Amino acid sequence: MIRLIVALLLTSLLSGCVLHPPMQIADPAQLTHWLAEGKMGLRVADRGGNLYFTWQQEGTQYTLTLSGPLGAGRTELVGTPEGVVLRNSDTGEVSASSPELLLEAVTGYQAPVSYLAHWLKAQPATRNAVIEKDEEGRARKITEDGWTAIFAAWDTGYPALPQKILITGPDTRLTVIISRWLPAAAPVTASTPALTP
Repeated sequence: MIRLIVALLLTSLLSGCVLHPPMQIADPAQLTHWLAEGKMGLRVADRGGNLYFTWQQEGTQYTLTLSGPLGAGRTELVGTPEGVVLRNSDTGEVSASSPELLLEAVTGYQAPVSYLAHWLKAQPATRNAVIEKDEEGRARKITEDGWTAIFAAWDTGYPALPQKILITGPDTRLTVIISRWLPAAAPVTASTPALTP
């Protein structure tokens, strides 16, 4: 009798804690709510470094969180159609009408930050983009406004979404490795678990 109760409890627990299969993504351009986490390697001229990132997109608003190892130098960039705000312990709170203007004002560097939301999904950011596709119809390379994004690897769970992106531009090289994708049909949060009990 005790064995039967234990077996029933184990069955109940195991059936209640399932790994949800990846959602089918027919068109990544239609994703308006998603979260991507990973690592960026940035080199501008003779300077460079690595950063961990979380990009959370909620419709037209996004939050990009950047940090070094063990969360050092945490910086948060919050963007809306009205503008963008950067927050960290060194600069405090700084705002601008676009992330490109903000980046140049704070660091002196230029980079197509607003294009990243599109490139993370392997989508063009402008109508003038030149797109090369692979044999499966996915973007192999996107070139626009003097910048090139090469999609070097794809997520095995979400094959329509990239896992590794190489971005090059004027004196700039950015390698993006996405370790976790959480696309959703509804709002998502950074704390949403992949395994649901």
